[in-house]
Amino acid sequence: MENLIPREVYDVDDSGYRQRLGLITGIVFGLAMGIACLLLTPSIIGFGWRALLSICAGVFSGFAFGKTFPRGFRKKMSSIIDRLYAGDETINTRPPTGKDLRYRLPCSWKRSENFAVGGILYIGPEGLLFVPHKINLPRDRSPFEMGPSKGLQLSLRTQKLAGFFKLFVPHPPSVLQVGWPGGSAQFLVPAPDRVFKLIEERVREVV
Repeated sequence: MENLIPREVYDVDDSGYRQRLGLITGIVFGLAMGIACLLLTPSIIGFGWRALLSICAGVFSGFAFGKTFPRGFRKKMSSIIDRLYAGDETINTRPPTGKDLRYRLPCSWKRSENFAVGGILYIGPEGLLFVPHKINLPRDRSPFEMGPSKGLQLSLRTQKLAGFFKLFVPHPPSVLQVGWPGGSAQFLVPAPDRVFKLIEERVREVV
């Protein structure tokens, strides 16, 4: 089975999330450490020295955390994408047998505004099929079909984020909207414009 897009497309960050992650997490962690230091430092030390010590602790810990956490987080996420892309069966769930599936796309289904389920979106003559991976909780591992192909309606929608999430994603990417006679679903996909065109072409190709 063929992957819909090259692996390197997943490493492109047009949303600004990766750059913003270190800044925001560093500020939050540094602020928390500074407050904790101020509260836990013995009161026999003058308030001025306690405040100075807390500021130094907050700045140092925030800077260190902002540098190390995003690096480890990106490495972990990249490893998961590698395994999904390669079809590693320790985390990939096989699609139901007996279906003609020709293309696959690791992506995430937006189950709600603030929650997404990772998995593989498959494309075949009968329509689309989303299969969550094994890292999800058992309650979020049920696959679902979108079809038939002739009844699919594909579009790109502007993603709306709540105030807290806007801090992390300054330029929200579009989401892939899939509609079919039985319902609709949204997917977080890499390079939305490119993926949208490819899926449209592949759906017409396999009909």
